[in-house]
Amino acid sequence: MQGNRQGGASRHCLFRKAAKKRYASSSIGRAAVSKTAGWGFESLLACHLDATRERRLTKKRMNSRIDQSKAAASSGDIVKYALALLLVAGGVFAFYWFGQWPTALRILAVTGGLVLGTVVFLTTRKGALTLEFLSESRFELRKVVWPTRQEAMRTTWVVIIVVILVSLLLAGFDVVIQFAVKWLLGR
Repeated sequence: MQGNRQGGASRHCLFRKAAKKRYASSSIGRAAVSKTAGWGFESLLACHLDATRERRLTKKRMNSRIDQSKAAASSGDIVKYALALLLVAGGVFAFYWFGQWPTALRILAVTGGLVLGTVVFLTTRKGALTLEFLSESRFELRKVVWPTRQEAMRTTWVVIIVVILVSLLLAGFDVVIQFAVKWLLGR
């Protein structure tokens, strides 16, 4: 039995060496689909034996970003978080404490506290990540194909009509159920 295992292992190693030299795209010779080529889908190689190694490396690369973001905040960031909260709380406090001030000035105090608190927050690492997220979101919004005015109006009318029909249907169910309950209780 041990001889079979060793023979199998040596054949496996020979097969792996031979597989590395072979380049095949698929069993029927089709080209890769343009939507999926090179975008993280499984390889079409006929003898792709190092897939587990590649998956481990990919998983390690993917988790490196997560590990960095889970790291504890620095003491400087904690101080900045506290300062940001104090600025916002100070603006709200000024709104209520100085009730004799004109309303516009009190609203300006709250707005100033919010703006200053936001500026202090954006200087932290979480603030930098927030800015990165917002810039990526803005970039993705540029890719959106927005409907024309005519398409928007058509879909709006469809939604309005469906809402009216469903509300009438539910009202009809309500009347029927109400009639049935009154009939059963009236007996």
